[in-house]
Order: sequence, then C-alpha cells, then structure tokens
Amino acid sequence: MSPPGINLDSLCDEHNLPVADTGKWIFEEVEYKRWQESKGSKVLWLCGGPGTGKTMLAKRVATKILGGPSGPPKGVKLIFCFIPLEAHTDLQSTDEDQLSQIRLAKVVGGLLHSILEQDENLFNRCKAELERKGETLSNNTSSLWKVLESTIRDCQADLVYILIDGVDGLGGKSSGDLIERILRLMKIGTVKIFLTSRDVPYISNSALTKSPELIRIDLDSTNFVKMDVEVFVKGKLNSWGWDVELRERAAGALVEKAEGIFLWASLVINSLQGSSLGPDFDDLITKPPLGLEAVYRKMLHSLFSRKPSSAVLNLIQSVALALRPLTFSELDYLLECIEEKARARSRFSLTGACSKIQLEAEEKIRMYVKSSMGFLRATETTVSLVHHTIIPYLFDANGNDALPRLSRSETERAISWVCFQYLHDVFGDRKRDHKGEPGKTSHELARKPPREAVGQQRFLRYAAESWLIHARRSIEISEEDFYDPAQNWLQHQFFETRDIIRKPWIELCGDSRMEILAGEQTPLHIAVCLGLVTLVHQILSDLTWGTYRTWPPPQHIVAKLKARVKEFAGDRTYRKEINRKNSSGNTPLHLATELDHTEIVKCLVRGGANPAIKNNDQMTALKLAEKLGRRDILEILKKASPGKVNVRYNTWWFFYISSDQLISISLYGLKMVPCSAMSFDNSGGFNANVISDYGVQVPSYIPGIWPFITGLCFEIIAKNLYSNL
Repeated sequence: MSPPGINLDSLCDEHNLPVADTGKWIFEEVEYKRWQESKGSKVLWLCGGPGTGKTMLAKRVATKILGGPSGPPKGVKLIFCFIPLEAHTDLQSTDEDQLSQIRLAKVVGGLLHSILEQDENLFNRCKAELERKGETLSNNTSSLWKVLESTIRDCQADLVYILIDGVDGLGGKSSGDLIERILRLMKIGTVKIFLTSRDVPYISNSALTKSPELIRIDLDSTNFVKMDVEVFVKGKLNSWGWDVELRERAAGALVEKAEGIFLWASLVINSLQGSSLGPDFDDLITKPPLGLEAVYRKMLHSLFSRKPSSAVLNLIQSVALALRPLTFSELDYLLECIEEKARARSRFSLTGACSKIQLEAEEKIRMYVKSSMGFLRATETTVSLVHHTIIPYLFDANGNDALPRLSRSETERAISWVCFQYLHDVFGDRKRDHKGEPGKTSHELARKPPREAVGQQRFLRYAAESWLIHARRSIEISEEDFYDPAQNWLQHQFFETRDIIRKPWIELCGDSRMEILAGEQTPLHIAVCLGLVTLVHQILSDLTWGTYRTWPPPQHIVAKLKARVKEFAGDRTYRKEINRKNSSGNTPLHLATELDHTEIVKCLVRGGANPAIKNNDQMTALKLAEKLGRRDILEILKKASPGKVNVRYNTWWFFYISSDQLISISLYGLKMVPCSAMSFDNSGGFNANVISDYGVQVPSYIPGIWPFITGLCFEIIAKNLYSNL
C-alpha cells in the first residue's frame, strides 16, 4: 500500500497546521460539542461548497484528536483519509462498478495505513491476511475492508475516531458505498465518525442523512468561514515585508474578493508570494488565480456528466448573472417564467403564495442547489454563486476542453424580459395589459405606493432594480441576439408617452439619473435615456417605414415606394420626431449627451439629429457636452454640421427579391452608394456580407441597384420593380 498524500507525520508537523487561529471556532460549536461529548457512536457531517475550508477544518480536528503537534501518539487515536478532489476523474474505464471498487480500495487502504502508522504491533496481527492476498489485496475492496474491520477490533481502544475528508470526491456510487460501509463500523464499538463533503445529491440522498446518529454543520450557513478567511489573509500578509499601509490595503481587497472562499484566497496568496508586484497587486486579484480553472473544469465535468435538468441549468444561469443573491421566492418566480411553466398562475400570484407553497418552492430550489455540484450555495434565505470568478468560465463559449457552456446573452435577455413584464403586471393599466388585452392586474395592487408594494410582491424589488442592467448586458454581448420579434419591448406601456409604469419604476430602480424620464416622453427619449441602442435603431427604423411589426406583402411595399420617391430626403415627420423636445426642452441628443451614451450619440447624429437645438436652459447638445466634459461625444458633435442632411434610415431604400416575396432593407450607419454604382461592391458601395451582418439573410443573387439623385430628392428603384413603377 502506498502512503496517502496527508499522513501522520504531516498532521503532526507544526509547519502544516492551519494559519494562526483559523478553524478553532469549530471546537466551540454546539453541534461539534454534541458529537465530541456523546457517550455513544455518532457521525458528524461537515458540509459546504467548494473552497469553504473543509479540508483545513478537517486538519484542525485531526490534529486536536491526535493531541497536537507534540509528536506521534501512543496507540491508535484517529483513523483518517484525505480524499483528493480528482479521485473520481483520474481513472479510465468503461466499467463503473470496477472504477467504484478501485476508488473504494484506495480509501480503505489509506484508512488502514493510518492505523498501522500509529501502532506497528497491529501489523503483525493482519500480516497473515496481507500475505495471503498478496498484490491483489490493494484493489480488492472486500478483502481490504475485512482487514480494516479486524484491525479496528484489535485496537484495544474504548473509543475510535474515524475522519474522512472529501467523501464527495469519489463520485456518486463510490461515495454511497463508502458511507454505508463506514456507518456499519459503529456496530463494532464506540466509533465517532467525522466526514466532510459538498452537499450534493449523491451524499444527501445516501444512508448518511438517514442515520439517527447524524449531526450536521453547514459551512454555507455560518459566518465563521468568512472570519477565518480574514484571519488567514492577514496572517499570511503579516509574515511578509510589506509596510503597514500596503498590508492593510491588500488585506481589505483580498478579503472582499474572496467572498468567504478559502481556495481563492489561498491561490491568490500563493501567486502574490511568488511575484514582485507589491503595490500593484490590484491587477493580479482581478484575474482568476492559477489552479482555479482546473477546479472549475472538474466541477463542470461533474455537473454535465450527470445530465442536469433544464431547471438546474436555468437556476445556475440565473443566479450566476443576478445582481445580488436571490431569495427563494424570487428564484421560484424567475424559474417559472423562464421555463414558461404555469405562466397564468405567475401572472395572477404577484403577491406571493401561502406558506405551504413557499416551503415547497424552497425545498425544490434547495434540491436544485444540491444538483448544481457546488456551483451554488444556499443560506437560510438566499441562493448565490459559490464565487464570482466562476462566471467567465461558465459562459466561455470558446473553452478548449470540449465541455458544454451556458449562453450568457440569451439568459441576460430572458431575465430582463421577465423583470420588465413583471413591472407591467404590477403597475400596468388595469384596463389593458401590455398586449392591448383586458388587464389581469388588480386595481388595488396598481394603486399601492411603490415602496409599500415591494413588501407584498415577491419579485418587484429585483425586477425594478435589475431589468435595465440585464438588458444592457445582453446588448453589450450581442446586439443582434437582443432583438427578438416575439419580445416587442416598444409595444409595452413603459415606452408610451404617459409614465404609468415609469413613475413607480423610477422610485424603485435605485438610479437617480432615471428621474429624467418622469412625465411625458416619446419612445425615442425613453430608449435613449435607458441606453438601449438596439431599441434606438428600431425606433428610427419604425419612423422611416411606419410601425409595421411584420414585413408587409410585396404590393404594399411597391405602393410605399411610389409614395416615398416623391418625398424629400429631409422628411419632415422623421426630422420632427428625431429632434422632438420633452417637457424640459431636451431632444434625444441632449439626453444621450447628458447620460454619456456615446454610441447612441453617433446613432442619432448619423440619423439626422440636429446638435444646434437648444433646451429650456438654452443649452445645445454641443454646449452640454463641453460643460459635462464628454470628450468623445464632443468630437462627434463638432463634426456634425447643423442642417446637414445625413445618411439616415429614410435616406436610402434597398430591395431584393427572394424566392417568394419582396423584402425591404433599411440600412443605417453604412457608406452611401455612389451614383455610378450598378451593384454592390467592396470598394465604394455595399456588399452582401455587410447586409448579412445586419441580420438580413441575403440570397445567392442580388439584383443591381440604380440610384438616381436630383438635388435633395431621391429615387432608388430596384431593377426587378422598374416595370411596376
């Protein structure tokens, strides 16, 4: 038998003891004292998420039982084994039963090794069995277990302690088998068992939780772990030669970033210790430390190898992207909506549910948390991600380890949409909902003061605080993915002139800048203020063609074109809307400048917005940019000449014929087609790839385009339509 990674000598070596006083709190814990002071056999289960210090605490307990670092004990005091995380992934075989037996044999061998280290005399008693089995003994779980039981009986001790750290590291079947065998050892005599693991289904559903002798300590529900992390960090930094101010600054940053996770703090400390960054440590702690990605990869492999349900994946995605830990009732509502289950019940049950339903929902979500294989952790009231550094890894579509990844853009949009609709469910016009149908919101709910309503409606606070942030994130990741015809944001009451929805939202959103949206506003003003560039594009496009929600049939397009070719490029209705003032005299360009939305300023200027218009304070957008120090916006506005006809949504119209219908394309922000252009080209005009980039599926052929320009009047006629005009 080969010695385990952590043996008796390492546990008795003072150099290997946990830093300072970390972990000593456990000896004062009520549950630990119950286990320690009980006269009969007991099993103590220390459970917690990844990196919460389970192994550190196990070492602290082991050292305490062994009598401290004074030297090897006399007689057998503790039978122990520390199982590495990769124990269930370092073996290759198609036979799961065979793998399980090999894993178990290694653990049993480690337990037996720890006994023989403490009492060599016991070796002679089991020597015959060891010699009889020979080399085959190391992989024969049944034979090894027989030797282990016999050796424990021969210990001649009134009390035997058994400590196994990382039981979940074996994997599902192996962990269950080990737990059953270990619990049976309590029948031999007075045996006290100390086990550590994550709270995952194959542990919580095993014989462990059914044992009447079970005592449990949940690290995810205690503040002692965060206190230990702080002690650990300060203890390490104090041993370095940094000055006091630098140590205090580094300690504060590390403790905050650690979020109560020992593993992260330990890996970062190791990285800092091996670097010469000193005062520039900030750059290092913003990146995942070396070694952490390997842990996440194993966790992700473990998760997907068990084929998790869509509910578990939706929970992981939602919690990972949430702005704060979510309550069980918030998650219950969010998952209902994302999975499109019982949507009608969700719309009618805004004020929450009875206590029985709430308990059922909490129990269900806690089960999902266990099935997340350590990615999530649950407290008494909330669920959160185990650590923020896991977010990029979860959503890294370019990961090179061939593991599935979750879609961040779609999840951000889905959460935003649920929150956005919830606001309408609560505060919307009782006479109609956001689809123009009879409303389902109770009049009493809609009339309540917003802050009073928060206390009675389970999802309202999060919906108000976060819908806009999730929407912006989705657009930042993929502007194209944010647009979904099934989710027409602009048809909702939030974007109407009246502020029925906006007014209570402004009070609850927590962003004082949004007070500018109070009162009557146009949809363009609203979209600009929110910084949702995709909706700004859509509104400008709608101003061009009208408000078609689906593509009109070809004959309608032909009629529209005949009318449009008679209009001037500086269309009055379009110009009026893009430069319309709100009650403060601000145009959309003023608002984009004030709120520092550079991309939207570009969009408006190229769409024909006039930077010379003054608001009620006699400020042009240009002067406002100067006053607020918006340098990038200032440069854009200086290049925009007042009165200049810019390339706008309604300036150029392009048509092509697909296999069954005529489709119109309104291009924005591209080069203007030269008068001499007869077709799309890469030098001076447009090409098919550019159009495809804007979400339009271009067929294998594109008809030539003949532009005719006379003064300010324009007429672009598609070749295939010439005979119809």
